[in-house]
Amino acid sequence: MTKLGPILQIKVKSANGDTTRTIVIPKSFTFYNLHRVIQMCLQPTVTEATISKMTAQFKQNGTPAKRGKTIKIDMFKLDEGDSFAYQAGDDEYTCEIETSIKKGETQNFIPRCIAGSKNINAINKVLIFKRFSMNQTHNAKPRQAPATLVATGDPDATLWKTYYNMMSQPAREDEDEMEALLGDLPPSLRKGPAAAAEESSAGAQATGVEGAAETAGTDAGKGVEG
Repeated sequence: MTKLGPILQIKVKSANGDTTRTIVIPKSFTFYNLHRVIQMCLQPTVTEATISKMTAQFKQNGTPAKRGKTIKIDMFKLDEGDSFAYQAGDDEYTCEIETSIKKGETQNFIPRCIAGSKNINAINKVLIFKRFSMNQTHNAKPRQAPATLVATGDPDATLWKTYYNMMSQPAREDEDEMEALLGDLPPSLRKGPAAAAEESSAGAQATGVEGAAETAGTDAGKGVEG
């Protein structure tokens, strides 16, 4: 059964407007995991060590978010049209809520990047293979690729195309529309990379993307900002 919950579509725009990324995340995200996602979307080859060393700050209407890696973004007003500031080092960005969904798909294909880069697939390949739990120690643990993608040795191109297609979709309310995008794949492959990975690990304990099923993870994919 697909898990449903609040999700957000956010457009992240640099101060000069030259760089943008549009992302879809659970509303239950922490500020630190949002920081991680934004940095991975800007530069898919960035390391966790580099991200953790950055000085990141979020503000809304001049009021900074509380410090701490477990502080959730829902302390901000996050309705459609709302915005907040994000600064990482010397780089400043505006984050605008484009879409706020009360019952979106939170189990698979999230977080994801849907616009702003010339190489969305490389970004989303990284996000598929990352964990976004509130437990940062857990997030640091390596994770193998989804079994359905590597069962025959090399990832199946048709499966990758399907997952990339799913991860390019905007935030939407209707889970049936998301499921329909999987087409005629057998049921075992319609559950997405996270669920497939969980099923392939006998006895593994499911841990969420901050309350939803986690994405699987080791670093993968290359891409440059643009």
